[in-house]
Amino acid sequence: MANIYDRIIKEIIEPALKPLAEIALGLRFDQAVEVEDKIQYTLEREADHLKMLVFEDKVARQLLHLEFHLPDEDIGSIMLLKKGMLNLLFNLKVLQYVIYLGDKKRLKNLKPFFEDEFTKHRFEVIAIQSLDYHKFLQSSVPEAVIWAILADYGGDKPELAIQRILQKVNELSKDKTVFGKHLRRLEVLSKLRKLQPVFIQISKEMAFTYDLKTDIRYKQGIEVGKAKGKKEGIAVGKAEGKAEGIEIGMNKGEIKKATTAATKMLKTKRFTAQEIADFLDVQIDFVVAIQQKLESKAKKK
Repeated sequence: MANIYDRIIKEIIEPALKPLAEIALGLRFDQAVEVEDKIQYTLEREADHLKMLVFEDKVARQLLHLEFHLPDEDIGSIMLLKKGMLNLLFNLKVLQYVIYLGDKKRLKNLKPFFEDEFTKHRFEVIAIQSLDYHKFLQSSVPEAVIWAILADYGGDKPELAIQRILQKVNELSKDKTVFGKHLRRLEVLSKLRKLQPVFIQISKEMAFTYDLKTDIRYKQGIEVGKAKGKKEGIAVGKAEGKAEGIEIGMNKGEIKKATTAATKMLKTKRFTAQEIADFLDVQIDFVVAIQQKLESKAKKK
């Protein structure tokens, strides 16, 4: 799965797990306990989400192995291998689910089983687009409501569904900074349904914009930019600060790679700032800040 989607899912899965399990998997449990994912060290492939489920009957513990998948491809042998290793390592019943995030109505290759002459292994595949988005809207957890963007809108037009999702997430977010992060996550996930332009337009119409100046990374970036600006010029300093601080959740390595790639693409003069932002999965302001920095340097020469 593309890194940006994987990152968002890992950011929201913990608080969303209970309502997601109930809505998508039909599972209800008292507690989900973290367990060490030992199989990633052997397979060099991490299980998307691995939890020990504790039910009302404390003895009846089970492992939940949850995979999120985007392409329509056969992963039956991988699921079989992981099931066997989890049974061996933990000696518990393993519940295996694959949540399909793509937009195909009929899956050709992502089948809920592995079968050969000697082996039959089954697991469940759930297409999130087949689930009623109203069920996610009923949750009191904003990270769970976010999943509604990928669900089935039924008879509702996408515009109306997006409005309802935004309104609900806004109501449940504790402050503007938290809502801003959810807004960014929703925008990225909307790309999986080819709804990003619609989402951006509606969020603007509803006056839902992210105040970057309240973001910690932005503040840190601006401070760095200001310090550099004393030597190189305030305008350049602010641009550098913005470029370094603007991307929510990006570490220094990711920022450096994105900055280098955006710089090279801008220098070719073949791409617009929006095209570069879409290609690199970053905010448009991130690219614009780098563009301003390049223009400022060019004027000095």
